[in-house]
Amino acid sequence: MAAWDITQYTYSGTTLDISGQTGGPEDIVLKDDGAKAFVLDNTGDTVLEYALSTAWDISTGTFTTSVSISGQELAGQGLAFGNSGAKMYVVGAAGDDVNEYDLSTAWDVSSATFNQLFDISAQDTIPKSIKFNTAGTKMFVLGNSGDDINEYTLSTAWDVSTASFVDAFSIASQTTTPESMAFGDSGSKVYVADETTIYQYDLSTAFDISTASYVDSFDVSGQDTSVQGVFFRTNGNNFYTSGATGDAIYQYILVTTISATAAIAGTSTLAAIPAVISGIASIAGDGALSGVGAAIPPAPSRAVDEASAGGTNAALSVSLNSAITVPANPTRNT
Repeated sequence: MAAWDITQYTYSGTTLDISGQTGGPEDIVLKDDGAKAFVLDNTGDTVLEYALSTAWDISTGTFTTSVSISGQELAGQGLAFGNSGAKMYVVGAAGDDVNEYDLSTAWDVSSATFNQLFDISAQDTIPKSIKFNTAGTKMFVLGNSGDDINEYTLSTAWDVSTASFVDAFSIASQTTTPESMAFGDSGSKVYVADETTIYQYDLSTAFDISTASYVDSFDVSGQDTSVQGVFFRTNGNNFYTSGATGDAIYQYILVTTISATAAIAGTSTLAAIPAVISGIASIAGDGALSGVGAAIPPAPSRAVDEASAGGTNAALSVSLNSAITVPANPTRNT
């Protein structure tokens, strides 16, 4: 299935408990290489930093450091990074402004120092989320009082003092309690989260919010009923939510399905087995075949000997929503 289609994701079962650091997580951001995660903490007025020992696997996160934002904002709602991690931005409902910070060490929040702010109260008095285009020449603020996404242009990239309001896009037909937003697919998608649902909008012109149109939604209430943040991986294979019900980060994965019968002939290796395959038999252990619907254990590859398929021209077939079919008396490599 195609990445970025919100209906094609599923909860991976992977989570990170952050209750030891916060009882009020707000927005979430991951570093562009997936090696770090950042959470805006509403209760402590801090930005929390976690190191991921396996990139993009949120369960491998370990708390490392934090920085206080209480001198600028006492009700932080949205978090963003820019300029290759040399800038950090926090938007909050107490000041109704965007606060810009400089990081002397990129992606290290402990090195952040406050630079300047930009007042957005003319557009919204309960700002919930902030995002930028990849060049830093556009800024977007999700508003809870207006139920819309506000677009600004920056005459100097990443410098919020040069921002000017351009346009707004209403999301009131889908939700009147927006909490967070994220862009995807090079700016041709934008996602808005409320406490239980992720809504997808397509943009006919990338990062032009006036060209947005509603597409579909995805229910995340099975994991958390007070979602505060959403973030999409750069390739669209995962998205992540931060939730205040469980004080945790939840990881979702793009469902991989096989849409037609696939054949493996001769001596073959199945590399990069998808983490999720729906409705077909799984491969377990070192290559043994197991029943329909079982979970696939993590492994880099699976080898299938031509003899196990009955000869050099025989094949193992995998069909959508069916079991793996094999000839009589199959064997496997050892």
